[in-house]
Amino acid sequence: MNDAAFAPSVTARFNRKREAIVAAATEIINQRGVRGMTFAHVAERVGLITTSVTYYFKRKDELAAACFEAGALRMRALVREARLEADVSARVRRLLELYLELRGEIAAGREPAIPVFSNIRALSLETRETAGAAYLRLFRAVRGLFAAPDDDWLNRGAATARTQILLEQIHWLENWLPRYDSHDYPRVCERMHDILVGGLARDGAVWAPAPLSLGGDDPALAREAFLQPARLSRRLG
Repeated sequence: MNDAAFAPSVTARFNRKREAIVAAATEIINQRGVRGMTFAHVAERVGLITTSVTYYFKRKDELAAACFEAGALRMRALVREARLEADVSARVRRLLELYLELRGEIAAGREPAIPVFSNIRALSLETRETAGAAYLRLFRAVRGLFAAPDDDWLNRGAATARTQILLEQIHWLENWLPRYDSHDYPRVCERMHDILVGGLARDGAVWAPAPLSLGGDDPALAREAFLQPARLSRRLG
């Protein structure tokens, strides 16, 4: 038997081990941040010696970037499925359903964790660009959920703003979702969808905000009004 016959099994083993390393590193990054993730910690979790991890990733930042790229790729797969729905409201609901289903699988240990994408900022400039490009592709995919013939009023700027809000709410789930049992996730999905699509105001409510005064034409009064919130924030901080 020639060496070529072993190539598929060798490649499969390599990919499985690489995926295990990425999964372990993602968990550590979510718990300790990029700076708190080390090859030694990762190796311990996957049953390797530290130098074996460098066979798959030469530098720690390279491994961290791979975590964000893998996470963004998995999220884009959810977005592609949500895009099959007929309208924007149904697409948003489907994306929330799929993501919460995934979080349930993660909580049960049947799926690897999704990285906290805000940690991309802790990467070195070179790897930050690579991971940032992966996140940008995810962002654009999510923005595609808002493209529909019946919503032609939704220009690019409005779609971008809604994409940012939707993704921020999905990312913040990492902080408060653990307070809920997985059997509550469908109810969580309904409430999130209701707020994101229906808004907070009651039916028939009129948006009539009261104008704020910054001291009129008196520059001194305007400056004082501007500085008051800053002083209060400093005291509270």
